[in-house]
Amino acid sequence: MALIYVAIVIVGVRSRALFPPAENGGVTLAQVARYHLGNVGLFVLAATVTLACLKTAVGLIVSCSETFSKLFPKGPSYRVWSVDIVWCLDEYEQLPFVQCMASSEALSSQPKNDTLRC
Repeated sequence: MALIYVAIVIVGVRSRALFPPAENGGVTLAQVARYHLGNVGLFVLAATVTLACLKTAVGLIVSCSETFSKLFPKGPSYRVWSVDIVWCLDEYEQLPFVQCMASSEALSSQPKNDTLRC
């Protein structure tokens, strides 16, 4: 992983001469990918980022499922924990608290001395 981060830093430093400063690193990576590989580079970057995120999500689900099945040996099996975690992650947006906290409009529309009501 350290090599990947070092490579990203090198790409960012070398791109300073080619592009104006970007809002964030994602914009810089997209500019560099398009510069070196054309529009195909954008698809390569999108696929790489998607696979990296998927790998991380699967790793977190697996490690949490293993941990919970070891913490509660008489409880649900590893597979049940995995399915439950995926289901909870899929359904989290339906929780009122999460919707309330994620809404920047709700925060900005409330007076400063009033409490936030969802």
